[in-house]
Amino acid sequence: MSLDFYLQYIDEDTFETSEIYSRNITHNLTGMWNKAGIYDSLYNSHRMRPKEIIGLLRSGLAHMEDNPAEYRLLEPENGWGSYENALEFLRDVIAICSRYPNATIGISK
Repeated sequence: MSLDFYLQYIDEDTFETSEIYSRNITHNLTGMWNKAGIYDSLYNSHRMRPKEIIGLLRSGLAHMEDNPAEYRLLEPENGWGSYENALEFLRDVIAICSRYPNATIGISK
């Protein structure tokens, strides 16, 4: 099981959507997301704007980068996901959210 995080533009007149970004990550990293305080920003931001969550994501990333040993302890025993995977995913999401702050977030879990 996994989380699909994507950004899209929704035409307000026709309600047609165009996807501009999509990324998938394992649910096995939810312990890290919780510890970093960004679980809700990632999992419960459907239909929100990136500008609404970007500050929390940056703060969570900073905490993860400043405390790698604490987060490595949360790596799943089954090997599906790692601290490095979590950082890469989060950095990528932050970059795209910064680039498209007014897009619409889509979540599939």
